[in-house]
Amino acid sequence: MLPSLFSHKYSIRMSKIAKVYLGSKGYLKKVYEELATKVTWPGLKELQSSAILVMIASLIFAIVVFVMDFGFQNIIKGIYSVLLGQENS
Repeated sequence: MLPSLFSHKYSIRMSKIAKVYLGSKGYLKKVYEELATKVTWPGLKELQSSAILVMIASLIFAIVVFVMDFGFQNIIKGIYSVLLGQENS
């Protein structure tokens, strides 16, 4: 049995609400109005500085992951060489 929150009555009510809001042209009009009036869009300078910041952060993250990968690779090779009795190659 489903919890009372997901009862049949509740799901019917939600489907009616979804039909009213998702199926009407008024919904899309309200979304457009909100995007045009309430959302503050960044200017070109702010957008460029944000893009540069994201690129620099991504590059730093990639370098950190590369260093960690290289370090773990050498650690695992060292462990295998000790366990298998082979010399480092």
